[in-house]
Amino acid sequence: MQILIVDDDTSARKVLAGQLAQLGHHVRTAASADEAICSYQRLGADVIITDWKMPGTDGLALCRRLRETRSDASPYPYIILLTAHDGPDCFLRGMEAGADDYLVKPLDIRHLQARLIAAERVTTLHRRLFEASRTDALTGLSNRLRLNEHLAVLREQVENTGMGITLALCDIDYFKRYNDRYGHLEGDLALWRVAEILRNGVEGVGQAFRFGGEEFCLIIESLPPPATDTLETIRQTLESAAITHEASELGVLTLSLGASTLRPGDGKSGDQLLSEADTALYQAKSFGRNQLAPKAFERLSQRQNTG
Repeated sequence: MQILIVDDDTSARKVLAGQLAQLGHHVRTAASADEAICSYQRLGADVIITDWKMPGTDGLALCRRLRETRSDASPYPYIILLTAHDGPDCFLRGMEAGADDYLVKPLDIRHLQARLIAAERVTTLHRRLFEASRTDALTGLSNRLRLNEHLAVLREQVENTGMGITLALCDIDYFKRYNDRYGHLEGDLALWRVAEILRNGVEGVGQAFRFGGEEFCLIIESLPPPATDTLETIRQTLESAAITHEASELGVLTLSLGASTLRPGDGKSGDQLLSEADTALYQAKSFGRNQLAPKAFERLSQRQNTG
């Protein structure tokens, strides 16, 4: 497990870190509550073992801050409070502050091992629930909750790195007709096959999400033209897969896509990006489906210019 030890005593930190490393855990240390908060926010931790008595912010206050500031976008950390104070009142205060367990000094490493066995069970369950709540059960893609969290992180990265991103909303053309013609079981299989094409299409350059129903969202960590070339390849790949769709004028399953971009300094929110992509998707459908907007506009412009 990833364990963060918080103690202002240098010797105590080193001894405990060495013991836990010998047990096969990955260990980091912090000398204060403030340092621990920064370390946890940057790198996370499965278990946080903190001393109660520290100068400045003590272990109780650290427990409260960790519980109050933890984002729902991060898994649950198991907190073990270490103290020389014994008795039910101290135990209760620690638990009320946000600790999950409590050990009295001098520390017996076997007692800590037992606590860590329980901690692993709890954190494993939390990780499974965390991932399940962010994963679409049918396609295995990340869902809209994970998309919103991912966009928040990417918006900061765009400003910090100077690199832009492209977001696309994708809609399976005439999918209601597909379900009506072939049934919902075949419809689910079609959704899964489309999801695999999307997943493979952005591998190494972005991420695919199930947005809802027959809609998907793609985030590519580059700007057009590379990003729109990737999206066009995905569209062509699905069309070439020739999944029969007799209820469509196109004869096979196809995608309409609408794209938006985020560049440094744009200041767009995640909702704005999605709204722009949704508008472009509507325009791609209005141009006849099975195409990507804004490329649809490029083709229209070319026709007008040659006309």
